[in-house]
Order: sequence, then structure tokens, then C-alpha cells
Amino acid sequence: MRRAESVRQALIKKFGVDSLQVLSKGYGEAELIKSNERISNAKTKQEKEEFHTINRRIQLKVVGKK
Repeated sequence: MRRAESVRQALIKKFGVDSLQVLSKGYGEAELIKSNERISNAKTKQEKEEFHTINRRIQLKVVGKK
């Protein structure tokens, strides 16, 4: 949730997006792309970090214009 809200705040403060038009919704560990089991079974430290990086993402959905 923290990352989602940080992105929301950046859109508002840095890009002037109306705060009433931006919602944030964090999924945390509820919707991982790479499972914790897969990360634990990574063969190298680099592969493990790559899997973590894949899970640290944001998705933006534009639903309409002002």
C-alpha cells in the first residue's frame, strides 16, 4: 500500500493531477507475480533480487478524462 500511495502523491504533487481523480490500491503480497516459494528456490542471489524487483511494481489504469 505504501508504494501505491507514494505514486498517487507523486502524480498529485509533481504532475498536478487532481487528488479527487486518483485512487491508490495496494495489494502487497496478495497478488505476487513471482511467488515467495519461487523466490526462495532461486538459484542465485541475482535471480532472487530480479524476482523481488518483478514484484515491486505499479500498475496504472486510466479510466477517463476530465
